Amino acid sequence: MKRLQAISRRKFVLLSQAALLCGASAGSARAQTYPSRSITLIVPFTPGGSVDLIGRLTAAKMSDSLGQPVVVLNLPGASGVIATTRLVNAPADGYTLEIVTPREISTATLVNPNITYNVERDLAYVALGGRSPIVIAGGPTLKGAKTFADLVAEARKRPKGLTYATSGAGSPQNFLGELIKQRFGINLVHVPFSGGTGGLIEVLGGNVDLTIITLSSALQYIKAGKLTAYGIAEEKRTPLAPEIPILAENKELAGVDMGIWYGLVAPDKTPAAIVTRLNTAFHDALKDQAVQAKLHQHATTVFMEGSPADFAAFARRDIALYRDIAKAAHMTMAKPSK
Repeated sequence: MKRLQAISRRKFVLLSQAALLCGASAGSARAQTYPSRSITLIVPFTPGGSVDLIGRLTAAKMSDSLGQPVVVLNLPGASGVIATTRLVNAPADGYTLEIVTPREISTATLVNPNITYNVERDLAYVALGGRSPIVIAGGPTLKGAKTFADLVAEARKRPKGLTYATSGAGSPQNFLGELIKQRFGINLVHVPFSGGTGGLIEVLGGNVDLTIITLSSALQYIKAGKLTAYGIAEEKRTPLAPEIPILAENKELAGVDMGIWYGLVAPDKTPAAIVTRLNTAFHDALKDQAVQAKLHQHATTVFMEGSPADFAAFARRDIALYRDIAKAAHMTMAKPSK
């Protein structure tokens, strides 16, 4: 009986090893023939914005290098939850990808209890592609406040505080506003909009005091003197507008680095060889001079290298940063203005 049991165990081990080898061979075969059909690149925003621009520019160049069409699919709504849910439920075969920002990866799951996926478990991080600064700027209701220190002083003078517009509750811009509120003990009232443009119009019209927005959206108004820039959330001043100070120059905000980054992800368990190939294709697309020139016009710094592991580590650090802010601010979802 013992001999039969030993033989059975040996057979089980051999069969298990054979199954693993077959699985590895199948994965290798898929990677060698990939891609054999068109690839869907999900963009979690409407056409025309900076994320859509990056998606379309890189998709065109990736199509050339991969030899198959890379088709952009815009799936806006619910702070990226609709798009990312579609991605994590797709087959892990490299044919469904998504361009993501901190909103989908680092912030949405912290303020929306209805999200069912786990960004640290359910995604394959392919490549980090670039970033855009976010700026805090004031409109005509704050004409007397010329510096960030003036802004803080003005907020302390007003019993009801200052209002600030962002592209939505749970956005990185919203998190930056809450961080400033925490660090300086001032009252900043969040006014979320469905996208950055609506809030910007209200600030320019004097109906909201401040906007926290991507620099690319605000720069023309800053240069025209219609908005006063109080600082950007970057490690160092941007060459696109070197006159704008960084928020970290204030000791209470030392180390703050909260720009909007852009990256490429796939469903978890996508074969490593496919992830590596996509990483190369994505970064090769960003090396194209025409792509770089277009993104530079939109105040985007391009990253042309970095491994999937580098991106995964970066995302973990970013998630931890926003998690700390959310806990301190007791942040919850809020209904956006029209």
